[in-house]
Amino acid sequence: MGLLVFGIHPLTFWSVDYTPVFPWMGLVLIGMAAGEFTYPGGERRWVLPELPSRAIAPLTFLGRHSLVIYLVHQPLILLLMYLATGAPVI
Repeated sequence: MGLLVFGIHPLTFWSVDYTPVFPWMGLVLIGMAAGEFTYPGGERRWVLPELPSRAIAPLTFLGRHSLVIYLVHQPLILLLMYLATGAPVI
């Protein structure tokens, strides 16, 4: 079980929400490089057009409440699966 972070696990292991760290580290590093290229020194290379606040209101709501959305959506999905199948999901 000590090799789980490397993506190596026994055949009997299963988890609902498990992703090993190291196989995905390359994607994290690519994202960090893209961010540094796009925002050198933390500053944008271009000016974004002004959008009406009503146009981006749904996106700002989702961004400001992302933790609550994350914590609520998983139990809701499990409840929907239980109601659809009638069998315990976990």
